Amino acid sequence: MRYAFRIVNVFTVGDDRFSGNPLCVFEDAKGMTDAQYQELLANWNANFKGWNAGNFGWGGDKTQHMLWRLQNGELDGVNPKVIVFLGGTNNVGGAPGDDAKAGEIVRGVKAILGRFQQKAPNATVILTAIFPRGTNPQLYAFIKKINAGIAQLADGSGLRIIRTGTARAPAVTNGS
Repeated sequence: MRYAFRIVNVFTVGDDRFSGNPLCVFEDAKGMTDAQYQELLANWNANFKGWNAGNFGWGGDKTQHMLWRLQNGELDGVNPKVIVFLGGTNNVGGAPGDDAKAGEIVRGVKAILGRFQQKAPNATVILTAIFPRGTNPQLYAFIKKINAGIAQLADGSGLRIIRTGTARAPAVTNGS
C-alpha cells in the first residue's frame, strides 16, 4: 500500500475518532468532494491545517488492522517528525475483559510501536491512552488496567504517553 503525497510532518493513526477525519486527509485535501466527509474535512482544516499532517485512522480500527497496514506499506517512505497514535480502544469492546484480553491489547499496541520505531526511527510518538467509554464502571476498571500496561511501554526516549482519566465514570474516584 503506497500513497503519493508530499512529506508528512504529523502522521496520525488509530481509531479516527481521536482526530475525527477520514483516511488520508492532507492539508490541501484535494478530491475530498464526498458530502459525507465535508464536516470532517472542516474539522481537519480547523484543527490541523498548516501542520502538514496526514490522518491514516479508520473508525472501528483494531490493533491487528493497524499492524497489518503497517506491515503492508503504510508509513513506508513517509518519515514523519511526529506520530500520534490511539490504539486498542476498539479491541476493548463493550464489556470488560479478563487479564488475558488486557495483555493482548497491550501487546498489540507494543507491536505497533515497534513498527513505528522500525519505519520512522526519528519520529516522536505520542501515544494516547484509551479513553473511558460506555456507562459500565467495570469497563472503566478494565480500561484502567490496559492503560497501566500501556504506560509501562514508555521507553524514556521518543515515546510520549498522554494519560486519560476516568472523569466519565462516577463510580471510579481514584482516576489515573
